[in-house]
Amino acid sequence: MLAGREDESRHIQDLCAAVANGEGRVLIIRGEPGIGKSALLSENTPDHDGVTVVGIRGFASEADLAFAGLHQLVEPFLPLLGGIPGEQARAVRVALGLAEGSTTDLAVCAATLALLRVAAARRPVLLTIDDVHHLDAASLRVVFFCCRRVEGGIGFLLTTLARPGEPQLGEDLPCLVLAGLGAEAATTLLARHGWPRGEAATALVEAARGNPLVLGELARHNTARALDVAALNAGSALDHLFGARLAALSPAERTALRVVAADGTGRADVITRAGERLGLPRDIWGSERLTSLLDTRERIAFAHPLLRSASGLAEPAGLREAHAALAEEWAAIGETSRATWHRALAASEPDEALAAELESSASAAERRGGMASAAVVMRRSAGLSPLPAEGARRLTMAAHYAWKSGEAALARRLLTEGGDTPVPGQRPVRALFELFSGEQNVAFGYLSRCADEAEGTGGADAAADLRFMATGAALYSGRLGEAVELAERIADEHDDPAYRRYGRWLAAALDDRAEPGPRPWRLMDDAPRAIAKSGAHRWLFPMVIAMRGEHVRETHDLAIAAYADLTATGMLALLPMPLSWLTEVEIRLGMLTEASAHAKEGLRLATDVGQPPRIADFHALLATVAAIQGDAAETREHAGTAKDLAHRTGNRLASARATWALGSLALARGEHDTACALLATLGTRGVPQCHEHIARLALPDTVEAHLRAGDTETATGMVNRFTHWAGDRPGWVRAHLHGCAALLAEGETGSAGLADKLHQSALASVSADSTPFEVARLSLRYGEWLRRQRRITEATEPLRTATNLFTDLGARSWAERAGGELRACGARSGGVANASSWPKEELTEQETRVAELAALGLSNREIGAKLYLSHRTVGYHLHKIFPKLGITTRAQLRQTPLAPEDPR
Repeated sequence: MLAGREDESRHIQDLCAAVANGEGRVLIIRGEPGIGKSALLSENTPDHDGVTVVGIRGFASEADLAFAGLHQLVEPFLPLLGGIPGEQARAVRVALGLAEGSTTDLAVCAATLALLRVAAARRPVLLTIDDVHHLDAASLRVVFFCCRRVEGGIGFLLTTLARPGEPQLGEDLPCLVLAGLGAEAATTLLARHGWPRGEAATALVEAARGNPLVLGELARHNTARALDVAALNAGSALDHLFGARLAALSPAERTALRVVAADGTGRADVITRAGERLGLPRDIWGSERLTSLLDTRERIAFAHPLLRSASGLAEPAGLREAHAALAEEWAAIGETSRATWHRALAASEPDEALAAELESSASAAERRGGMASAAVVMRRSAGLSPLPAEGARRLTMAAHYAWKSGEAALARRLLTEGGDTPVPGQRPVRALFELFSGEQNVAFGYLSRCADEAEGTGGADAAADLRFMATGAALYSGRLGEAVELAERIADEHDDPAYRRYGRWLAAALDDRAEPGPRPWRLMDDAPRAIAKSGAHRWLFPMVIAMRGEHVRETHDLAIAAYADLTATGMLALLPMPLSWLTEVEIRLGMLTEASAHAKEGLRLATDVGQPPRIADFHALLATVAAIQGDAAETREHAGTAKDLAHRTGNRLASARATWALGSLALARGEHDTACALLATLGTRGVPQCHEHIARLALPDTVEAHLRAGDTETATGMVNRFTHWAGDRPGWVRAHLHGCAALLAEGETGSAGLADKLHQSALASVSADSTPFEVARLSLRYGEWLRRQRRITEATEPLRTATNLFTDLGARSWAERAGGELRACGARSGGVANASSWPKEELTEQETRVAELAALGLSNREIGAKLYLSHRTVGYHLHKIFPKLGITTRAQLRQTPLAPEDPR
């Protein structure tokens, strides 16, 4: 065991043991250069027959080659490709260049995870990745996709640099931060290098802050020089020390190291032959001074990554010569892509022919699913472009690739690098970036201007599609009126009758007006030809229209199909938005178990692709589910995160939804003043959570909170304004109008008959099949009022309806309130007591998700498809779940509060 690393070693050994026992674990070891990350990893990696251990390392010079890291990672498992679905096996082969064709980054991510699960089903798999920050971006995305979904005998151990003041890689995953060695361990380390204990050693230990590599390098020098260098930070000290060692090399030895630095693959045959092209003798690789700086056990690599960037090797002309030699060598053995990349790095001036080759390489990487790598290659292509317009065009393409891969920060930088050079398509790319990953108000401005420009150049279809996207930005940023206007422009200005119909239906849906239109699936059939041919809009356009309609269950079916199709086609960057809409529909339907599962998967996807506005959406939706279920801690945690992200990205919709969740929770708990303060802000102009549509949806809660708090005047004003807006609008608007009017009538002398009629009218406007929570709330209000009117027998039926619906939904606070009212009528209420005592807290998050879906009646394979698990892993989880819940069969899951009795 490494001296001074006993606790850290035990932590890693415990993780390895857990993986060997069939658990899924991940750990990122983070620290400064030289702190001992690699040593800790190699020292504690198990070596026995019970676990398949695959160790790889990231190389900085391979960071621009799509899936270079993935090739290392999955190569041992390629014989198992026959165990995963054919399309997934094909995705892996295409990504690795083993088959022709195209795929997507999401398809490669899902296929890699499936392959690891097949391998883990045979015996546990532990994947160790040293210097994960040096992996190519495409491979890095696959690694973190899998890390966020580890289970069933799959483990990841990663090392990476700490980046003070910057976002950390995988900051949402378990992490072990390495500090410097303690004084005793550091002094012992120095003694091994020949430094006796004493004042000098103590001073050196303090100056080096316990960094093992710094101490080892400093031990080569005398006391005065060692203390002088140790005063630098670890990275600077090592660069200084390595630079001194490099300065002592001969010119030929430095050239040899430059070839290693430029290559990065570590292939000895390629490196040595490239060296020969530069006039290096073969025996130079046996030089004592070189072997002290290189690790040649498996391939040729630097003993420490910092050596690669040391000042003695970073001389531009020398590196270009090394890249040129490597380009010739890779070309000689048929590795065209690598050869082109090295030629690009060797170039010192613009070269259109080479830029065009790189553009072709980027397109090939994009077809293989390596969007992030395609962005990097296209960026270099732009840098080699002689004409500014071509350079700007390629930077725009690079930004589009980066955005599609989820590299939001890179996309922003690339768009900025493009400068003011006008490029066709640049503004739509920027608009897409802002809509999915940036500021929603900015996205609205870009999309609106892009639509006008497209229309001005005769692109009517493009203008309509851009206006459709602009309506989304308008909704997120709280511009409901402008969203309706944009939809009306589609209806009024397009020549195609199909587009005009779509625009009319969209405008009516956004404004909640009565507009006879087709049912959800017919919307697909009636789509304009341009939309029908679009991979994304053919789903998104109908979904937005259908979501505001009355056919909620058909809309859910449409949303499920859209999610499945967009997932299968690998549209990773687009998925979070429709997935949030699907979650919203499931909340309306009372399918809270599935809503929670989809929101959590959406949260992982939005995190994977770097979309803060959509992350805010999912936290707000999870807050809504938690509020309905009466989980105060979960509601506040998700709502707080949602509001923070929403404020930073101008996502008023998410902020308003999170605020509504907090207000609803307070109302359910009888905290009426708190509920008033929160819910009133939804309609208060100038605050970040003001959103006209959410304020209208939340109106019954807002009115009830104010009436319960004794503020009848404010409640009356709200209802009057809503009545003026409502006009003859149908559906939920009628239900809200009657329900709010009933609440006001309750407090008016001589209005009992009117209140009764209004309560019944509100209930007649909704259906428990499509909006069970709203029916339960209306039934509770009606039953409470009837009981206060001493109409006890009549109150029993709506109160029992409310109690049963709330219990089925898992809405514990509301169920307890309704049950209390029912018992006050002399009737019994069942099920609520058990709902608060079941042992859900004993389940892990993954076990809870499996149990919830099993309680819905899904098979192991169906559960696996939803959660990216193998059916064997689902069975393994259920085997652990049953004893924790004190049950023995799947049927008994139906008796727990894990799922509604009739969820579908």
